Amino acid sequence: MANFRPLAHPWWVNLLLLVPLLAYLLFRRKQPRLTSHSLLACAVFALSFGFVEDALAIYLGVALGLLPGHAGTLSDLARYTPDLVSD
Repeated sequence: MANFRPLAHPWWVNLLLLVPLLAYLLFRRKQPRLTSHSLLACAVFALSFGFVEDALAIYLGVALGLLPGHAGTLSDLARYTPDLVSD
């Protein structure tokens, strides 16, 4: 706790705290119109990106030995997925 600093170091990184406020003010002024089609497309994209990100996190966690019960290297992991690895 002795090294705790409430603000980030370079000072300008702290300006990122203003991004949500500015986005709120811009959206409130312009009031964007979302159709059901574009909302559905965004939802499908978000779900599919979440699955890809989760698969990558698990893959890298196993490859780096960070997941308990799964130890090995990338070559060990590639051995278990022969369809994805080309010889």
